Amino acid sequence: MPKMNEPKYKIMGDQVVNRQSGEAIPPDEPVFILRARDIHAVSALAGYLERLSDPTHRRCVLIRLTQFANWALENPQKMKVPDSELTDDWTTTSTGCHTSQSSAQQ
Repeated sequence: MPKMNEPKYKIMGDQVVNRQSGEAIPPDEPVFILRARDIHAVSALAGYLERLSDPTHRRCVLIRLTQFANWALENPQKMKVPDSELTDDWTTTSTGCHTSQSSAQQ
């Protein structure tokens, strides 16, 4: 995954790894991904930003929020209302939700 797409993490094999620390996200830890094309992503990032107190982390999130907002303005034809569907085969510890794009790839 190019750093421009995700500056904090990278994919190494089948793991998501922090670029700075080298720490992999454990396989049992849930991860939630927002894409810039999601019409709710900018407001979700803004809500997250409001809750942050660390100035460095706030600055990083504000930069990413600005990138998402600019991308949305430049690509209105690519914006999408998010969707999900329920499945029985996702994992035994989950709710069985994933995007329909993911289910189409399986």
